[in-house]
Amino acid sequence: MKLNESKLSKIIGKTAYIMAIAAMILLCLKITGKDIWYDEVFSVEFASSSLKDIIRLTSNDVHPPLYYIYLKIVTGIGNAIFGTESFIFFAKLASILPWFGLLYMAAFPVKRHFGECTGGLFILLATIMPKLCDNYVEIRMYSFALMLITAVFVCALNIALSEKKGSSLVGLVIFGTATAYTQYYALVATVGVYLVLGIYLLIKKDGKHIRSILLCALISAAAFALWVKPLFSQIKNVSDEYWILPLTLRSIPGCLKFLFLPSDGIGAKGYITAVIVILFVALIYMYFILKKPDKEEVFISFAGPGVLVFTVLTGFVLSMMGRPIFVYRYMIPAIGAFYISVAFVFSKVINTNKWFSIGALSFLVCGYFTLSAFSYAEDLKIEKMNEAERVLDSIPDDCIVITNFDQMCTLMSYYLPGSAVYLYDDRPDSIVELMYNRNDFECHDEDLDKMFAEGQSNVYFFGSFNSREDILKDWEEKGIKNEETYDSVMIERYYFNIYRLFK
Repeated sequence: MKLNESKLSKIIGKTAYIMAIAAMILLCLKITGKDIWYDEVFSVEFASSSLKDIIRLTSNDVHPPLYYIYLKIVTGIGNAIFGTESFIFFAKLASILPWFGLLYMAAFPVKRHFGECTGGLFILLATIMPKLCDNYVEIRMYSFALMLITAVFVCALNIALSEKKGSSLVGLVIFGTATAYTQYYALVATVGVYLVLGIYLLIKKDGKHIRSILLCALISAAAFALWVKPLFSQIKNVSDEYWILPLTLRSIPGCLKFLFLPSDGIGAKGYITAVIVILFVALIYMYFILKKPDKEEVFISFAGPGVLVFTVLTGFVLSMMGRPIFVYRYMIPAIGAFYISVAFVFSKVINTNKWFSIGALSFLVCGYFTLSAFSYAEDLKIEKMNEAERVLDSIPDDCIVITNFDQMCTLMSYYLPGSAVYLYDDRPDSIVELMYNRNDFECHDEDLDKMFAEGQSNVYFFGSFNSREDILKDWEEKGIKNEETYDSVMIERYYFNIYRLFK
């Protein structure tokens, strides 16, 4: 593709690279906290297991094993050098490392194909736009999947642009197979990449490379065949236990909100910013189309959105066929492809009309609000976690902990490994029981009576939500008294009170 970058376009691109790196430095400063939430417990516990147990546990969960193996490698290196106390830090670092893969793609293949502005704006958007910051510090697979899908998309662009087709076909197989073993909606996004590339090659009547990508798909499918049996087991788990709320027409604007709203916590200015960004993206696309781009440019500009839309539509279709199995964060793996296309359209537009460059301020404002909200939230979590650690350290190692919230039960099983943790009048998900090799999490009033009859003196209730008051009142009527020892303890996103129970 012939590049005709203006001086302004190059300046914007270079500035965007610098701003993206500065934003990532800020994110790196936020991985010092030891706070984790429910989903992260699985990442930490799985990665702490043997390779055999990772396969066993993930086959009974809802995700494939590759991310957990990657996480085990990163944390293993950290533990070997800095000791086991560094585990959480390196687990969070494992989510930041994929960003450097995105930076490489922005600075080399994307920049080589489409210029400084496209590469710079892509990595900036992939750093500061809503929801991405959280996933660069959260101990989950989404940033890893984002890097893999972006790599698949870049390989597809190489093939479409007739550059390095041999190595790109190999990359399509390797990265495509890796996505299938990382997260199932990343696999869906990979199918989306194959689909948009196949349509483009059909339009070009490039039969040779259509056959090549079909062969790539078959090789990846054969490589994934090893996981087919566990996949069916996971599908059964989803049917029996999955918790996701039903999708409705309101879920469609919800997708836009997820992509563009900086934060719910900043009020009207966040929604105004999101609307401006959406309108600006729509405007540059309309202007781009009016300039009558060629087939190649049309493919590049719509391939990324096409992958994202395909991912969302697949989620809706699968959910309508049975239980809902789509949540907004499943869009994250496809966001990199989307932002490459948006950055490309922006760079093409400002090369013909420099005044559109002013619209880039909407991205910066959105990024500023996103980073500000993220920074505030992470600082608060770190501060509250320091307090929570002191509280948990004061709890006797051999105590009994009763919880009234399944996520708190799982969380305390991680934070208080020396204590017996129970869930009042309920039981956690089966994967939690398998992970901790326990089937006795459930606790009822008669179990409490037995504990006190046996002389247990260190029995604590970690109460969540307003329902804790009803539970305490009911216990008092049955002769179980309480003394509040700590009020409003916070770990990550969970507030709870601690009560000592006695008779």
